[in-house]
Amino acid sequence: MPDEAQAPLEEKRRKVRERVKKHRDKKKLEQAADVAANKFDDLHAYWAAQRNALSSDELAQLTERHNFMLEIVDAMRDYLAGTNGTTEKERDEFVEEVKQEVKKKGMATMEITLIARFWENVDFMKQVVERGGPTATFAKYGLLTGIPDHSYHDFASNLGGI
Repeated sequence: MPDEAQAPLEEKRRKVRERVKKHRDKKKLEQAADVAANKFDDLHAYWAAQRNALSSDELAQLTERHNFMLEIVDAMRDYLAGTNGTTEKERDEFVEEVKQEVKKKGMATMEITLIARFWENVDFMKQVVERGGPTATFAKYGLLTGIPDHSYHDFASNLGGI
């Protein structure tokens, strides 16, 4: 009998979870519509609004990843400048790490920022976001989740074409 008594309670909980999910989904859609309806003066204002629509957990994860990408890019620059102070073995290990990172996560094309007010071009943004990956994340939030492709190509071409 305890299982039979639990059934109505479980059904009630399921319905509550459904209502909460619908409410959250509706709220996210409203926030997205607000962002889409606004005309932003500059790219940084657009990115700030997009980031505000993220949950704190989502933003924390993206920010952590962004900071990691910046560390890798800084290390790549140090290697190119010859100021990294490491051995050839360490360099080879770092090159392998960079290659694996690109293989697993892809690269971000930051040059989309050269397209004037790209964030207002709905068709363009739709195509970029639908493709997904680091370029989409960068276009939408201004956060790197993949190594910038220009940094990778510069690094690769100066280190013997990794």
